[in-house]
Amino acid sequence: PLVVLTSRFSASASEIVAGALQDYGRALIIGESSTHGKGTVQSLNGLSMYLKERMATNDPGALKVTIRKFYRPGGSSTQLKGVVPDIVLPSKWNVWEGIGENSIPNALPWDMIESAKFERLNRVEPYLQELRKRSESRIVADKEFEYVRADIADYLKHQKDKTVALNESGLLKERGQNEAREKARDKERRARKEPMQTVYDITLKFVDEEKGLPPATVKTNAHLQARSNSPKPASAELAAKAPEKAAASENKPESGAAEAVEPEKPHIDAQLAEAEHILTDYLSLLPKETILTINHANDAVANKP
Repeated sequence: PLVVLTSRFSASASEIVAGALQDYGRALIIGESSTHGKGTVQSLNGLSMYLKERMATNDPGALKVTIRKFYRPGGSSTQLKGVVPDIVLPSKWNVWEGIGENSIPNALPWDMIESAKFERLNRVEPYLQELRKRSESRIVADKEFEYVRADIADYLKHQKDKTVALNESGLLKERGQNEAREKARDKERRARKEPMQTVYDITLKFVDEEKGLPPATVKTNAHLQARSNSPKPASAELAAKAPEKAAASENKPESGAAEAVEPEKPHIDAQLAEAEHILTDYLSLLPKETILTINHANDAVANKP
């Protein structure tokens, strides 16, 4: 089972891979409304070779010429339209202007050629409707995606407004409201209950060593809380790391009270988390196939359900 997470910034080679896996029905593509749409090949041609020696006092640069286009196994170009995921996740980049090949003047159009001959595996389509249904029910109730929908609405509202306010107090008030909104969101994120699942970061180092699983990844909220509550470094250590900050600290008058430490902002990737949930759903829907296992101790082969 394979899931590929894409974004509006997935371009060129990554689009070719995602598009091919989608055409073959080999992988479930999840992400923003489409990939970048960079489906062309360029040739860089230097101009200095065309100038006479007495004229070549400066580097005249080069011309970048588009010479080819990419096509998916099914015959569809990745140019302009990119790759549309099987499951589209909410994102402000879905509506943001100026992203993607279709925002570039005179970009080459999308087209199709004859499909290549290949065997479609059809490992995604039978489960896609149920996967979309489960994902939509989670997204509607997810607080992080609620913030995304609010940001999208705010962006679209500003796009319709064709005026610019020059009143300083009004601009400062709006900026203050935005900052207060972000602080309220961060406070809510830090107060969330930690997810039940245990997370492990699997690297090539641990795979090669064959020592089982590494230590569990520190959970975000607990980690931030511990760091926020930790004491400040001693002045000597601070001076060694950042002399200019230490000097400023020494010259600062004592207030008689401990300075409040701003809790760190939790890093939450809503799209990645939802992709993990979709993958879990995908695994649960797949038929329980027989797995072939080998016992290296006595070279016996056994089938396990």
